[in-house]
Amino acid sequence: MRIVNNYEYNSIELYFDGKPDEMTRETLKMFKWRWNPKKFCWYNKNTVENMALAESLNKSADEMKEKKIPESYSEKYEKKLNHQWILSHSWIVYLKQVMKKKKRH
Repeated sequence: MRIVNNYEYNSIELYFDGKPDEMTRETLKMFKWRWNPKKFCWYNKNTVENMALAESLNKSADEMKEKKIPESYSEKYEKKLNHQWILSHSWIVYLKQVMKKKKRH
């Protein structure tokens, strides 16, 4: 996955090597990311929270590659674990902390 800052539109663009798995797509949708069919990327406004999510997804993608989890395994359990995966990910905790700090300032 590649993260690109689009300064012209003050946005972040995420470029995946292929179609991201359903879990990743649902997470992006949950946080209001949109698909750009012309540029083949996901994009959202450039904010601290959105960059934290992008970096977290990038880190998760790298970890999955390192573990070399078979595709059939992830497909089989993806839907069942989708909700648990989203709630258990540390980036949600991180996003909440960033949002609290932002409100204080």
